[in-house]
Amino acid sequence: MDVILVNFKWKKYNVVFTKHALERMKSRGITFYDVKNSIENFDKHYKSYWKDVVEKEIDFNIIRTVFSINSDNIILITSMFLWK
Repeated sequence: MDVILVNFKWKKYNVVFTKHALERMKSRGITFYDVKNSIENFDKHYKSYWKDVVEKEIDFNIIRTVFSINSDNIILITSMFLWK
């Protein structure tokens, strides 16, 4: 799995972006700030297929971020906008 360590932490975790996540973010116009904001200040958090999912309303849209957590890292899998 190709990953990139991004220089921000959430709680005790380093946030790591997969290559897939970075490609999807770029194609969807989602910034690192959008993802960071959704993880740190989510409006909704739930589990889906053994993954963590957070949703955050940003600029009248909802950003959904999917990730997994291991002992030291949050592995960002994908992020997408849900249009209202």
